[in-house]
Amino acid sequence: MKNKYIILLVLAAFMASCTKSFEDFNTSKKLPAVVSGESVFTSGQKELVDHLSTPNVNLNVFEL
Repeated sequence: MKNKYIILLVLAAFMASCTKSFEDFNTSKKLPAVVSGESVFTSGQKELVDHLSTPNVNLNVFEL
């Protein structure tokens, strides 16, 4: 009798987990899908200047 309930519970969980639009769950709603090149280049420049001019001795790469 107990096995019957376990099998029924597993079967119900299996049937409830199926979906037709699985691709919708795989897309990020917070991150943009398309980014302009200008913003990527500007962000890269800012990160390089921040990295080169940091006072932290562990990140200071003036030898670059």
